Amino acid sequence: MKNHVPVIKLLLSSNARLEAKDHQECTPLHLACKKGAYEAVSTLLASGANIFAEDERQWTPLHYAAYNGQPKVCKKLLTWSADSDPKLRDAKNSQNKTALNICKNPETKLGFRIIWQSAKAGDLDMLRILIREGQDINEQT
Repeated sequence: MKNHVPVIKLLLSSNARLEAKDHQECTPLHLACKKGAYEAVSTLLASGANIFAEDERQWTPLHYAAYNGQPKVCKKLLTWSADSDPKLRDAKNSQNKTALNICKNPETKLGFRIIWQSAKAGDLDMLRILIREGQDINEQT
């Protein structure tokens, strides 16, 4: 999924199902988060997409954004819901992992990469979230 917002709006205005699922039970929001398609994510959320939707592995859109190193999308999701409801931030997948656990996984080291991507982009809000959630800012690759 790319940031084809006019296409998304046309499909939704033509009664396409916002919560349609693929063979892995991923919704359009899951796919947009996986690809880091920020404008698509924003459009889907504004159209009422379920931010808590789970795929067959119980991964939420936030799990996908975190795993795929999409800090801007993570921030969008967290500020959309998790500030008022920690349910998204604390949602666990079938392996009992939160999105932050996935970021901090020593096999992927994406948490470390997200810290540096956020720092490089000057994204102080995301850095504050990661630090508040316990991300080690001194972690080495």
